[in-house]
Amino acid sequence: MSTDIYYFLLTFTFFFFVLISINFFLLRKKILLYRTYKQKHKRKNFEKNIVLSGGIFFLIILIITNFQINFQITNFVIYSLFFVVVGIFSDLNKGITAKTRLFIMFVISFIILINSQLIIEKIDIKIIDFFLKFNLLSILIFTFAIVTIVNGSNFIDGNNANCSGYFFLVYLLLLFKAENFNFDINDVTFIKNIFISLVVFSILNLYNKNYLGDNGAYFLGFLTSLISIYFFTKYSIPSLLIVAFFSYPVAEICISIIRKFIENQNPMDPDRKHLHQLIENKMFFYQSKLVKNNLSTVLIMSLNSIYFIFLINSDLSKVNLIQIISGYYFVYISLYLFLRIFKVSKKKK
Repeated sequence: MSTDIYYFLLTFTFFFFVLISINFFLLRKKILLYRTYKQKHKRKNFEKNIVLSGGIFFLIILIITNFQINFQITNFVIYSLFFVVVGIFSDLNKGITAKTRLFIMFVISFIILINSQLIIEKIDIKIIDFFLKFNLLSILIFTFAIVTIVNGSNFIDGNNANCSGYFFLVYLLLLFKAENFNFDINDVTFIKNIFISLVVFSILNLYNKNYLGDNGAYFLGFLTSLISIYFFTKYSIPSLLIVAFFSYPVAEICISIIRKFIENQNPMDPDRKHLHQLIENKMFFYQSKLVKNNLSTVLIMSLNSIYFIFLINSDLSKVNLIQIISGYYFVYISLYLFLRIFKVSKKKK
């Protein structure tokens, strides 16, 4: 048995035990239950209690596995605690409005970027590079980008393993490209650990044993944003590849804002018109709730997997990356518009 497979199996088993333990503890103490979340959104027909343990699980696992090994990334994980807390308040329905959450996220991200000295002056896109020459503007631009990605990550967390599955692909891509950019062993170990933790969480998520919750979606969006900026400055990863990492959550949040503007709705009000929900309700409406939920995730994961296969096999040139990213957005928007227009007769055959 190869060393990598041995490492995967041992780490998978340990992470699985930790997640089961966290879920059991939260259920026993009746903390962060999905019932509370559904009450917040005034939804009826409650399912059995399911814990919203995503952020807590990832936070604990990544602190344990990176402590005294990768100091910088451990700091990033600890910084992510702030977003887990904001997410927990949202999950517990503690009265934090969407505007307040956005403000808190912006302030925290701004302070962390300054404290981490993650100041980028050039990304090889001339129009943006002009503004990045000014440190304050650079920090503000990337603060806005981080907050956008964090909220976009929450937008795609409507179906089982949809959000965790997407970030699974992001870190898989980083594993494939680690050798190209000469990642040091500590950074590769971190990528392996978060990759395996996403596999463990997604498996139990598909079986309705735990959900990410706002705390988990915020954690993944923020930490991955911070890690991407860090890797960009450390290894000179092409800026367009970083952009490609977040194509799905950014597409989702942009289309959501445009849609609500056209329909004269408050962009901060939730709705059920995201891509995964349209697929679930228009393509798999005849299935049971859990089955159509998972089938929607499988379809989106398949589309995103094809996208990431193209990225993995890319020569990483600017032209090639632009073509791949443009192709992804074309397919995404086309599918979204088709499903918005397409009408189905909801009669079971």
